[in-house]
Amino acid sequence: MNVSILAVFALSISASAMFPILLLSLYWKPLATWGAIAGGSAGLLSAVAALVLRPDIWVTVLGHTSAAFPAQYLTILAMPLAFGSAILISLLRPERCPATGARSG
Repeated sequence: MNVSILAVFALSISASAMFPILLLSLYWKPLATWGAIAGGSAGLLSAVAALVLRPDIWVTVLGHTSAAFPAQYLTILAMPLAFGSAILISLLRPERCPATGARSG
């Protein structure tokens, strides 16, 4: 592998884990702390899993016959999963104001 492939891997993993949380924290007020944690974790774990299951790693490095995840761009799977999990967890578990007990957002 050359350096450009490794740079694309690093950028796609960081984009899948951090971009959804950054965008939601700026423009979506109901984003809760647990939603941000869940979204970042889901983006990171799905990006790393999709990276390992790609043809470059799964076939070339690990020696399997065909790729388990044939898509070339792993953010197609990881980024919507990060957005969805952050939104879902934020809606299911909204934060409450410590003083009044009312929901924030």
